[in-house]
Amino acid sequence: MKRKPIVIAVVLILVLTISIVAVGCSNKNDVDYFGPEIGKDNFTDNVEISESGETAPDRKIIYTATTYLTVEDLSKGMDAVKAMLNSDEWIENSNLSDYGASMVVRIKSSRLESFLEGLKGVGTVRSSEINSKDVSIDYYDNTVRKNTLETEQSRLNELLSKAENISDILQINRRLSEIESELKQIQGTLNNYDSLIDYSKVTIKFDTPTTVEKETFGSKLGDAYKVGLTVAENIFIFVLVVLPFAAVIGGIVVLSIFLSKKQKAKKKAIKTKEAEEKLNAENNTENSDKK
Repeated sequence: MKRKPIVIAVVLILVLTISIVAVGCSNKNDVDYFGPEIGKDNFTDNVEISESGETAPDRKIIYTATTYLTVEDLSKGMDAVKAMLNSDEWIENSNLSDYGASMVVRIKSSRLESFLEGLKGVGTVRSSEINSKDVSIDYYDNTVRKNTLETEQSRLNELLSKAENISDILQINRRLSEIESELKQIQGTLNNYDSLIDYSKVTIKFDTPTTVEKETFGSKLGDAYKVGLTVAENIFIFVLVVLPFAAVIGGIVVLSIFLSKKQKAKKKAIKTKEAEEKLNAENNTENSDKK
């Protein structure tokens, strides 16, 4: 029975110790809240996005089309296409030359098919192609990221209004600047997607009918004469260009041959003279021995 007060005292001490530790940890979390948790990654990870009640995002699809169109007159064909545009549609760029023309127009995606069908009234559609790119996932990810950053921005503004420490204020402002910059970038991406999704890019390439002339014997003979004349002219020009070099090179070759022959003749004469002198010397020796 005497041990009972001791046990009670131990339990009270343990309870008191746990309470002090809990309070200390709580205070530490309050003090450090302006520190590492404000960092970009830590803060974002702590934000919980509730997906309950959210509906699946609409499909975000970018359409592009290319059409090859044969018309009788390039300029009139381009004017006819221009007249097909609504007030909220526009020509992105156009090009006209003697050999063909091209236009890139932005058409409301909701009437893309009807616009392509209407081109058949301008000329002969030789081919037409439609491509699509689904950007739904990327669009949705950017939207979620934008919402997350805006939530973080709102919380940081609340913390900024209550902050008293200069270091905390500077850290919060730095993070707010990062969020603002990222939000502008995300919004720019979303705006670009919206434009590409709402307005399809259509490239129209124009040409005119071509006629093929039948070749006759006379036209073939005339073509052969022109080719032969061109070849003769090229040969004549080649000779005129090469002739000065050939003359110089030929002169050098002839001079080299002449000098070589002259040198050989000189050597031959020297050898002959030496042989004669040797023979005379031998004869003189024999005559001396006989005497």
